Amino acid sequence: MGMNLKLARIKKGIKQIDLAKEIHVSPATLIKWEKGIELDNIRLGVMKKIAEILNSSIDELFLKEE
Repeated sequence: MGMNLKLARIKKGIKQIDLAKEIHVSPATLIKWEKGIELDNIRLGVMKKIAEILNSSIDELFLKEE
């Protein structure tokens, strides 16, 4: 599921560091999420913010199988 997040970010042309700053997490945390690690630790508010920034849905980014 993390790959969906990574692909959406790349498609949008946003760098990892820029997205991490926007959602107030470390780049290392974002990298983990993009690798599918610790996805269960993401707060709903952060998921909503990421989906908004990437013009996507929480389902597409975090729940849909790759």
